[in-house]
This record gives sequence, structure tokens and C-alpha cells, in this order.
Amino acid sequence: MRFTHCNKTVKRIKDKCTEWRKSVFLDAQTNDTVSSWFNDMEYDSVCGIPENISMLKAFSGASSCIVNEKKQYSITFKKKISDLAVLNSVKVSLRALTGGKSSAALVVSIDKGNSSLFRDIHYFSGDIVEENKWFDVLQSVRIPEINDDEAVLKVYVWNPSDTDAFVDDINIMIR
Repeated sequence: MRFTHCNKTVKRIKDKCTEWRKSVFLDAQTNDTVSSWFNDMEYDSVCGIPENISMLKAFSGASSCIVNEKKQYSITFKKKISDLAVLNSVKVSLRALTGGKSSAALVVSIDKGNSSLFRDIHYFSGDIVEENKWFDVLQSVRIPEINDDEAVLKVYVWNPSDTDAFVDDINIMIR
């Protein structure tokens, strides 16, 4: 798959003192517009360190996001589906590190208020190559058509277990 960069600037969006960097690309094969959102889990020192940002381990940079039974949810990507140009599929890649007994999972959901309209859960257990070593998590999700201006796309890591999971370098591609 080849991409042609459509815009020269990268838009930075602040979310609880972390940054999502947005780029827009054109798939040269299909002519589809692809929006890419990236978060390297580095923090803005002006805000201080957010609760689930950890300096203990990092795949790149100085920090990552820690998720465990006390902090069950990672930093979350949230976007109203009405604000997205297109939403047919979501492809997520990230780096993770965890022990073998973790229940950590990547979640892609579309919610309205407290109701889930769509949810896809990908558990890390099948991706772990070696305990306590960084590994790749890749997940592609086909999104059903949802016609609701109030619905919100959410992408996050969830871990209800007491084994820590560290998450770094999340990239979300929406097409």
C-alpha cells in the first residue's frame, strides 16, 4: 500500500496533556482518503504527568501509558463520527509490553452516551512473543454503518488484571 501525503502540516490536538498528531493521506492504489492519528505517550511538562503516564518503561521517548486494575483504561482516542470525513474501517498499531498473565486488550468502540453501538475487542495474549519484551499489536476493524451524529468512535487499551501493561506509540488509521 502506497500513500501520498495530502497536507504538508501535521495537526496537533491536545487531550489531557498528551498530543494526537493528525495527518491526512491519499491511498495511491484506491484513491481513498486516510486519516492517521498518532500518540507517542509523551506528556506536556506544563500540565505535569497525567495519572496513567509512566516513566518506568518506554518503547520510544521517555514515557508510556500504564494500564492495570487500578488504572484500567489507557489514554483514549475519541472522535464524534460526524466529525470524520469517512469511517469504513479502523486500523490500529501500537507497541505493548506486559507479563504473560495480563488481560490487556485493544478496544475499538462506537458509543452513544452510556450505550455501546459497536465494539471490537482484541486481547494481547495472542500477540505476546516473549514476556516483558515489547511487541506489536495490529488490529484492523471493519466498522458498520452508523447514522447517529452523537455517536463517538473510541480507541483505547483496557486491562482489568493486576499485571501491568505498558502501551506506547499508538497509530490509528481511519478510512
